[in-house]
Amino acid sequence: MISGKPLPGLASCIFLEDGDGNRFSGKLEKDEADTFGSFRQAFRFAAGEMRAQLVVVAPGYSNVRIEITPVGDSKPHRIGFSYHSPRNERIHGLTERVVDGGDGATWNHPGPVKLDRRGDTVNMYVTPTVSMYTPFHIGSIGARSYGIYVDSTWPGTYDLAATDPETVWFAFEGPSLRIFVFPGPHVSDVLDQYTSLTGRPILPPKWACLVWRWRDEHKDPGVLFDGTANPSPYNSQVWEDIWMFNRLDIPCGVYWVDRPWAKGGWGFDDFEPDPGRLPNFAAMVKWLEEEEGIKFLLWTSPRVRGEINAVAKERGYLAPGSDQIIDLTNPEAVAWFTRQWQKVVKMGVAGFKLDRSEEIVPSGDGDIYSDGRSGRELRNLYPVLYAKMNHDGMRELRGDDFVVMPRAGFAGSQKYAVFWGGDTVSNSIGLRSVIISCQRVGLMGMPFWGSDTGGYPFEPNREVFARWLELSCFNPIMEVGGKGAHAPWAMRDVPHYDEELIEIYRYYAKLHTLLANYTYEYAKQANHTGAPIVRPLFYHFPDDDRCWHQWDEFLYGRDILVAPIWEEERRERTVYLPRGRWLDYWDETRVHEGPKEITVECPLGRIPVFLRDDHRVPVRHTDRGPIRRALRPAAGDSRR
Repeated sequence: MISGKPLPGLASCIFLEDGDGNRFSGKLEKDEADTFGSFRQAFRFAAGEMRAQLVVVAPGYSNVRIEITPVGDSKPHRIGFSYHSPRNERIHGLTERVVDGGDGATWNHPGPVKLDRRGDTVNMYVTPTVSMYTPFHIGSIGARSYGIYVDSTWPGTYDLAATDPETVWFAFEGPSLRIFVFPGPHVSDVLDQYTSLTGRPILPPKWACLVWRWRDEHKDPGVLFDGTANPSPYNSQVWEDIWMFNRLDIPCGVYWVDRPWAKGGWGFDDFEPDPGRLPNFAAMVKWLEEEEGIKFLLWTSPRVRGEINAVAKERGYLAPGSDQIIDLTNPEAVAWFTRQWQKVVKMGVAGFKLDRSEEIVPSGDGDIYSDGRSGRELRNLYPVLYAKMNHDGMRELRGDDFVVMPRAGFAGSQKYAVFWGGDTVSNSIGLRSVIISCQRVGLMGMPFWGSDTGGYPFEPNREVFARWLELSCFNPIMEVGGKGAHAPWAMRDVPHYDEELIEIYRYYAKLHTLLANYTYEYAKQANHTGAPIVRPLFYHFPDDDRCWHQWDEFLYGRDILVAPIWEEERRERTVYLPRGRWLDYWDETRVHEGPKEITVECPLGRIPVFLRDDHRVPVRHTDRGPIRRALRPAAGDSRR
């Protein structure tokens, strides 16, 4: 921590790298300025043949700003910072990924997993498809924490005690480097300071806390899954989903249609709904909202497709070297592109799933955007600009009654959007990765998040689907969809009409709906302080060493402890309960005094859940108990 007069020894933490990767450590040459009243001090230091200025500013005791700027003819390739990290220090943040390898497939990491990033290397370069990054990490020793945020959109590298077990270092490209240090002492204080600087998480409308449904592709065969003729004037698969939800008593509050939904082979040309794919589009959206109480969303991306592509090319609205990606640094292009997609918002569309803002975006040094910045500098920022454009255009027409949900995010994205966890593989390893991701994103200042329940690349088997439904119930966004029908009444495997899975789906959809007000209260907390909604155990129990190692349990808000099951054929598991009295959600007569480890049964459809004895969770006795009995709605229950 830096307090009072910054130490000259701080210069030795800084290093400069040349284009060949040679590293030169900083050595203090002289004090440049000394203004103690405002806690500002500047130094001149040398690093090999290069010179730079180091400015330390501490305007108060909430954070410290460190600025490193090369001087004269010095032009390092990267500027870095290193510091001593005791072996017992835990490190969190940076990415939602289990590990980072930059290959786009690390969600399928086969090895052991952990929440603690110690021992990892991370490239701060947004890559698909698990694509939430932020150059911000939290270090913790015991119950005390601090945070470090690198205010840069240039590519960078973190070595989190991977090379030297007692040294953390990071280095970024760019002409200068600005670092903020947040002293804590608690994780919540660090997140408060970080989001105060980079932007508070958006507060979405309460309907975002309901159950979401989607399909990867909506075909219109004219019949329902059982061969019955489509009785509606709308897309038969949309009608089928809503009809089955009503018939099976499964609540749904949000429905989105993925690509293709508009004209053209890509399915979103000119943002004009295709009457062959989605007949009577405007009437369908109105029917869903007014008669079914369901908000309607669409998939989109920053590509300019269809007839408007020629206009964008003619006017110079496309990114350098691209024949379809919009240049989001050009205000005129942003205003024009916004008017194109606002056409469907005027038809009642309440939001967008924002895809692919981290793919095929020109990202080279020679790709110069309209504001003069290179693609190298803009690569990490592009998802933020994309979220902002959609946020601003939606707000113009709908006030606060909208959602935009990208899979890619960077520091600042939380001001504009909620998020989903990318194309996570449809197996138990993918499910395991989501248990990590849903906790990490909250520690990155991006708390409102969900995953494709069941995974995306293919249809899940029934056990993975059931366990994922259990987990998604206790995420802020419970969105169910992916390849194929992705529904328990039309499973790929026998039984295709899976009655047990239907019961599980119904139960957790109802429970998630019942928890909507609870979730929304924590969303409001996040909006005010940056506090996570899904919380690692150590968030509330930082003095309990066991909680720092328990990656496969978390708290949903303050009062609900969740211990997901991700391994197939697993029917019991150990659960660690921190200090305090914990009530078994499935049988409140079972009361446990923590800290203690217990073994619990978890048949398919039952996820271990425990409530604090002073909880304020809106659950009733009829919502607990054995899964089959609990699924039956109570007399007079009017919940959808």
